[in-house]
Amino acid sequence: MLQKNIRIHGFTIVELVVVIVVIGILAGIVTVAYNAIIKDSRQETAKTDARGVAAAVMKYRSESGKYPWDLNGITLPSSESAIQYDGNPITNTFCVTASLKGEAWYIESGNSLPKQGTCVGHGVDGQSMIVNYFKNPNMALTGVIATTGTASGQFMTNGGMFGPSYARITVPSGSGGISLGGHSVDYILVKPNKKYTISMYVRHNYGSDVYVNYRLTVTFPNQSGTAMAIIQNRNVRGGAWTRISHTVTTPTNWNGTSAPRMQIGLSDSSVDVDGVMVTEGETLYPFRDGSSAGCAWSGAPDDSYSICTP
Repeated sequence: MLQKNIRIHGFTIVELVVVIVVIGILAGIVTVAYNAIIKDSRQETAKTDARGVAAAVMKYRSESGKYPWDLNGITLPSSESAIQYDGNPITNTFCVTASLKGEAWYIESGNSLPKQGTCVGHGVDGQSMIVNYFKNPNMALTGVIATTGTASGQFMTNGGMFGPSYARITVPSGSGGISLGGHSVDYILVKPNKKYTISMYVRHNYGSDVYVNYRLTVTFPNQSGTAMAIIQNRNVRGGAWTRISHTVTTPTNWNGTSAPRMQIGLSDSSVDVDGVMVTEGETLYPFRDGSSAGCAWSGAPDDSYSICTP
């Protein structure tokens, strides 16, 4: 009986490698296409949700004549996105951010088309950002320093707490002070009935064993009725930078002719000032500005808000 030799042909190693490579390429193409579809879907959802909130806010304005401070009491459409909103009925402006799993779009007053990104102070996926509303926190820009009484002020360029620059106020005799607000204005725009924490680093050169009492004054010049003034006395020992802070609650009523604003004054003795922060809420955050890690300027460096991740 004859016996036949039967050979079974299998895949060679080269052929197996080719098949595996082809499968990998196809899988990669499918994955990329799938991710692109998911990304586009999230973007469209965020844009739709932003339009829905903007439409509700615009309807509110058509009925009341002004945009709301917040979304309380406003009927909103259902949405999948995290929604953040800022409005100002005095200036009749608003900005709303809708974000979904990393895709953020915003709409602001005067433009009904969604833009990719977030409003100033908003974070992706609803993350609360830390905003320093003081526009020249390091006193890095030269300009006018508003003073009162016998005081005079100047910007210094060597020896600051967080860099070379700081502001120096000199009171040779009598009384006087400095009005802090940033670079080009001496006030900070605020919201009504909100808590804000004010902090700054101060230094005097009367001697390391000498304590000097400084008056930290906060006023709201366009409040309805008598303008409220908050005065806090702070004793500061000489020779080193010392941080002082205070939390205030803004008034509820404003005269309606201009946006709510806050003025900060520091007076009664000569002093150096640096590292100023004005943040919403009662938390005293470590000093940061737009050049710090995890932060960015909302506009021109040292002349705009500092937006920081928590």
